[in-house]
Amino acid sequence: MRISLFTFLLIFSLCLNAQEDWQLDTTISIDQAQQVYADHLGNVYLINKWTVTKYSPDFEEKFIYNNPGLGEITYLNIFNPFNVMVYYQDYNQFVFLDNKLNPNLNAFEPAVQGYFDVQWAATFDENDIWFYDQVSDKMYRWSLTQNKELNTSLQVSPLAGSETRPNFMWATLKNVYLNIPDVGILVFDNFGSYQKTFPITHLNEFYLSESSIVFLNKGQLEYFNDFTKNSKIRKLPTIEFVDFCFAEDRIYLLEKGQLKIFTTGKK
Repeated sequence: MRISLFTFLLIFSLCLNAQEDWQLDTTISIDQAQQVYADHLGNVYLINKWTVTKYSPDFEEKFIYNNPGLGEITYLNIFNPFNVMVYYQDYNQFVFLDNKLNPNLNAFEPAVQGYFDVQWAATFDENDIWFYDQVSDKMYRWSLTQNKELNTSLQVSPLAGSETRPNFMWATLKNVYLNIPDVGILVFDNFGSYQKTFPITHLNEFYLSESSIVFLNKGQLEYFNDFTKNSKIRKLPTIEFVDFCFAEDRIYLLEKGQLKIFTTGKK
């Protein structure tokens, strides 16, 4: 009986901790949106076809960018909140927005520069971007202010050991990360030199948090620590959502008609 009671208390404690692991911070009613993003300052960006709506962390202020002439927005990159990158795949064009979603003058059309099949790109400061071109199978660092190529990687397919079809890209001041679903996450330095591969496969996207790579795995959030090579799993409050975002130990769950923001404690 004592063993049964101990087991019951242990299970009850685990269930209680799982429920308390995420705390609902904010629920916002929204009209329509297909994508959600959040930057490190706490600003939230919602995408509805060709419209970007930005909310301040307290949701008291918002800005709107709308350009239906370029078609539906494929994705945003919000690494730099003062130089938000908007990509339109149908027109192979990048538009850059300031912190109030006003277009900057440094729009980038890869085809004009001779890159005809740019699949993914990422910003890491106000002046440069990295992008991957499928035709050449290389990554390029491009200066938006100087309007020229600064660095080039080797062909990615030989490094990956298979034909390359990336589905996500991220850049920081030190590294560039290129995700290939069947291979893993390839890491390059800021000059385009290959460093290593994280053998984490079948990802659609990932997030960086201190020394961990954070990603969705079968309806759960997994933290892979680059130093210890260990992973930690955390259950999500729900697995029924339209889109998901992780930033600064918060998760943003976009559901039909509403956005829920949850906060978390230590990993």
